[in-house]
Amino acid sequence: MKEEKEIILIIDRQNLDEILSGKKTEEYRALTDFYVRMFMTKGKNGEYDQFKPVESVWLANGYNKDRKMVKVEVKSINIDRFIHLIPENFKKGDEVFTLELGKILEIVN
Repeated sequence: MKEEKEIILIIDRQNLDEILSGKKTEEYRALTDFYVRMFMTKGKNGEYDQFKPVESVWLANGYNKDRKMVKVEVKSINIDRFIHLIPENFKKGDEVFTLELGKILEIVN
């Protein structure tokens, strides 16, 4: 089986700080083709129907070379729809990938 590339997700400083403090334990990504390919694999029928075994992700504050990056354990990935509690930048009914975050594994810068 081919080794998966490390996943790097761009995140703003406030959310990164909340993850570091333990206040924020989930990260959301829109249910777009880009993230479907990132988090899922195709089954025998050619459809994306399984989650990849993602054990960790890098969360990066911006695109600069000297940006702060945090490697975080991923406990699970699910697909959710926002109905009652709706995070900033999303609206009611949006479907997202929800990454349940665990331990901080590494911090750079």
